[in-house]
Amino acid sequence: MKHSAKILFFMGQNEFCADISDATKILNACMEYGIVYRDFTAYEDGTVHFWCTCYTSLFLQRVCRKKGIKIEIIQSKGLPPMILRYRRRIGIIIGGIMAAMLIGISDDYLWDIQVSGNESVTYSEVIDALSSHGLSVGSRLSGKDVDKIKTAVMIDNERISWMAINIEGTVARVQIREARKDDNEAPVRPANIVASRDGQIEYLEVFQGNAVVREGDAVRKGDVLISGVRDSNNHGYMITRASGSVYAITTHTFKVEIPYEYEKKSYTDTKKREISLIFFGKEIKVFKDSGNEGVFCDTIESVDMMSLFGNIKLPVGMHTVKDAFYTTETERYTPEEAMNIAYYRLERQIASELPDASILKKTVKGEIGDEAYILECTVTCIEDIAQISEFSVELS
Repeated sequence: MKHSAKILFFMGQNEFCADISDATKILNACMEYGIVYRDFTAYEDGTVHFWCTCYTSLFLQRVCRKKGIKIEIIQSKGLPPMILRYRRRIGIIIGGIMAAMLIGISDDYLWDIQVSGNESVTYSEVIDALSSHGLSVGSRLSGKDVDKIKTAVMIDNERISWMAINIEGTVARVQIREARKDDNEAPVRPANIVASRDGQIEYLEVFQGNAVVREGDAVRKGDVLISGVRDSNNHGYMITRASGSVYAITTHTFKVEIPYEYEKKSYTDTKKREISLIFFGKEIKVFKDSGNEGVFCDTIESVDMMSLFGNIKLPVGMHTVKDAFYTTETERYTPEEAMNIAYYRLERQIASELPDASILKKTVKGEIGDEAYILECTVTCIEDIAQISEFSVELS
């Protein structure tokens, strides 16, 4: 069952952490007692994290205590934890109620900015660009010339070729189109397409230039695949910038090594350092404590923004900075645990290095060493090995 952001806020939710060796026990317990969880994820430090609602958390903790499973709540979100957290600070609660009342009469202020169409230009870059020209969460909408703002943003950022800003109530919906590389600078230098690695040609897509290889040819790294020099019967040799895709069967090798001994981090206590009330883009500090108290300490920042009607974010929330104190001790994986982690890392490595490749064959060999588990893998795949190689032309 999926909960909307609004329901999760009012129900509250807890993030649990447990040792990876207890993962199967936890999943079996959830299945046995019908406990609903989400985002069950294994991490490289030998832990698993998952989320439950506050009500479900109480039942889960009782079940785990009964079965001898050790789980720990590392963070809580939503209304119930917020009320519990600030139950002795009546001023914050009253301030939150007043903020909610003010929201009802704040239709002339911007609550949220939603951005679409961006790929290489990040969300933060768009938000910062809009803010520098007067459009940000918390700004007043009266008198805002959105046409002038979008023009100024496009002038300042050459990576944005087109922008539209539509104000719908208290939400600004921003659409952008990013400038392609050839929109601003024409490829004037001639170039060949060469092989980025060894392989056997499977098929070619030539957009410009002269193909010098055929399907089935074996090529080495650096070989010319599509030439930027073309022989014209009527006009002699023509120089161009070759472009296209060349797909080849290639082979990759991967190696993952997981030492049995590792440093395990155990959190012992948390302490709030700063608490700020966020109201229409402004932060009002309501609590501050100086610095952390130990060397073994992580600083954790969290921002809990209220939401309404599903995806509409309210410009009201809480910014919390806390110190999480921990100790470290040397633990040891069993060969089976090390093997599971090695396979997990291998899959991530393959996905990272070969994101667009079509896997044809994968051979994996595992070895239980004295100090580590070693995983070696050979992957045969089809991938685009086309790489641009510019060259100069001397005119005599």
